[in-house]
Amino acid sequence: MSTVPIPPILSLLIGHIAAAVPRRVRITFTELLIGAAATRGGHVTDAILAAGLSRSWTTYYWLLQRGRWTWLAVWQALLRVLKRLFDPPVWHVVLDDTLVERISARAPGSLIHYNHTAKPNRPRFLRGQGWLCLAAVVEHEWKVGAVPLMLRLVRRGPHRGKLKSAGLLLRLLGDRLGRVRVLLDAWFMRAWLIECALAASHTVIGRVRRDLALYEVPKPPGPRGRGRPRKYGARMTRQKIEALPVHRTAQILYGNLEVVRYRTCRVAARFLKGRIVRAVWVQLEPPDRGDQPTEERLLICTDPDLS
Repeated sequence: MSTVPIPPILSLLIGHIAAAVPRRVRITFTELLIGAAATRGGHVTDAILAAGLSRSWTTYYWLLQRGRWTWLAVWQALLRVLKRLFDPPVWHVVLDDTLVERISARAPGSLIHYNHTAKPNRPRFLRGQGWLCLAAVVEHEWKVGAVPLMLRLVRRGPHRGKLKSAGLLLRLLGDRLGRVRVLLDAWFMRAWLIECALAASHTVIGRVRRDLALYEVPKPPGPRGRGRPRKYGARMTRQKIEALPVHRTAQILYGNLEVVRYRTCRVAARFLKGRIVRAVWVQLEPPDRGDQPTEERLLICTDPDLS
């Protein structure tokens, strides 16, 4: 009889998470948890079948729909065990959205979404459920992965509810992990959401539009005269950006060694009401195209002292 060894880290995770639910439902909850870890489909039906179906379907249904336990307690237990296993000086947390295709129009949050993948032989619009995922980036034995912390279903449409749901996830995170750098997708780089993250003492890093209104940091005011001190310096034009020194570095990106060319400086962002941020204009230099770098992208970081 062949056996599959279970990593000790997985046993520790399952034990701490299962302890966050009431004692009478721990066995059923643990079966679903192991089944969800064993399957790649992500659906509850796959998790039930992978766990062995030792109970009736009604038992699993009542646990998920009417069980007297809370997802927040499970989430807090997951955060505690992550802090126990991994203790980086600064945590990196990723917030992004994904689409789960559905056929039924009566499924919760089932709406028509634009297909951003743009794959061939695929429709431009799909019916599915929009989900927001908050994940923590961890490193173990020279491997880097993301541990999903919490998922939230977007029920009010692909645009109306995503921003407020993202703010809710960041408020729930709070300071439970300590120092956090939040990595946001380009769509979520909105002033309201960035202010929510800054209110929790988090650092925000993300991509923004290249034509974003950026200004030079104004010089410290001299002897106080009439009027208030300047909030913005001169506008960052294309000529000023190209005059910045060019840096090159080699990084592992998407599993490949890439040469990155970038320019960086401290600027004042108008959409953040003049907050001083660090702007990075970055390009990739593919080895097969030589002197033809890819499209330039603009990244900003709310911590201007970050390298």
